[in-house]
Amino acid sequence: MAAAMASRLRTEAVARQPWQTESFREYAPWLDTGGPVRPLLVAVFGWVAEQERSRLIERTKAGLERARRQGKRLGRPRLSPVKLAAAAADVEAGMAQRAAARNRGISEAALRAYLKQMRAGPHPAVEL
Repeated sequence: MAAAMASRLRTEAVARQPWQTESFREYAPWLDTGGPVRPLLVAVFGWVAEQERSRLIERTKAGLERARRQGKRLGRPRLSPVKLAAAAADVEAGMAQRAAARNRGISEAALRAYLKQMRAGPHPAVEL
């Protein structure tokens, strides 16, 4: 909604300017999307969008590979075991899980998972 309003305001601001505006149809009649050329233009623009998406994926994969080669750690950072243990101690002392998680700066879901893992005993396949 806000984006539509901003676009509308920009359009109105351009309309109030003293210069004359021209349409693409006057300079490039082949861009007229109302005639028989419409299916061709839609196909061409669709193809261009597909190619750009493919290039974006390639660049992203190349960037990730380069980062791995440089030894950079990828993905979401691990939670601090110190914060998890401190929050678990707060819960054991009687504090609510939500309050303990908020006070230690971790998510309530991460604290619940940690507590569940601790109650079940350490399992080699479960990592936080």
